[in-house]
Amino acid sequence: MNRVRHSLVLVLPAAASAPPPNPVPEKKASDLSLAARLWKMIEVALPALLSSIVLAGFAYYLTGRIETSLKQRQATVSGVTAMTPLLAQLADSNVPEADRRVPMRQLTMYGEDAIGPVITLSLTAGLPIGLSNDGLALLAVHHPDEVCAALHRCPYSAERCGRTRCS
Repeated sequence: MNRVRHSLVLVLPAAASAPPPNPVPEKKASDLSLAARLWKMIEVALPALLSSIVLAGFAYYLTGRIETSLKQRQATVSGVTAMTPLLAQLADSNVPEADRRVPMRQLTMYGEDAIGPVITLSLTAGLPIGLSNDGLALLAVHHPDEVCAALHRCPYSAERCGRTRCS
């Protein structure tokens, strides 16, 4: 019995002090094939490359939006400057209504930028109602939603534009 105990004592320390298994040695870069080395370089560089591409795309998109906005503002300013003589002709109450029709049509060519001045002239300068309605109807051909929003109603009759009320 003593002998069994002794052999157990000898076995336990031997099992506890066993060396760890040998790790699999990594291959050196020179041992890898050309394709494997290229793939390893791509794996390292890919995250940086993708983030650079995303950042460049976002910058391009943002720059385009800023340029478009600046061009729209410049067009609005130049349009208001060009509308000034037309507004002066329309505001002159000494000019007969027939002579005001041409400046009104020219004013409506400025599109959405002309909606506010036409409404303001109608309310403050005493434009004849037929002339202001014609101007708003011409503007509503290409900008119906903007005219409806400015007037809070549709300038056309329901059978002319097909709407019973502006959306």
